[in-house]
Amino acid sequence: MSGPVTGSPVGIRQRVFGRSRWNVFLGILAVVILIGSFTVLAMNTMNEKGSDSFTLNGITYEWDTLDEGFDTVEVQGYLGVPLVDLVEDAGVQDPEEHEYKIIGADGYFKTVTWEDMGSGILTNDNGENKVVFENKAKAYWIRDVVEIEVI
Repeated sequence: MSGPVTGSPVGIRQRVFGRSRWNVFLGILAVVILIGSFTVLAMNTMNEKGSDSFTLNGITYEWDTLDEGFDTVEVQGYLGVPLVDLVEDAGVQDPEEHEYKIIGADGYFKTVTWEDMGSGILTNDNGENKVVFENKAKAYWIRDVVEIEVI
């Protein structure tokens, strides 16, 4: 047999947070931060979905039908449409005098010169919509291209 219980019963709030009001405040703050973090993660994941098309100089091109109107070439093991052919088709005036900002669906972008465009392709090979360059680092291989901006 055990002896009599002494002291008052302790509530769940006191067991979780202790006796200090600061502990309650810090607990609520931690929950708010966690909810905010999960919300940001969910929004970023939703925004990473690629697009079915991209624009160049105001003209929209569909990924699924990209190679129908253009010759394709192989670069770094990928089959795709030369970027210079797309720039010409889009009607860019004096293309060699511009730079080109290639923007992915996730907001990642790189800016390249006309000379760089001469060694690049847009490919939908293996279900990957991206730009591939012969002579540029893979950091320039933008995935899920949504726009090529003429600068």
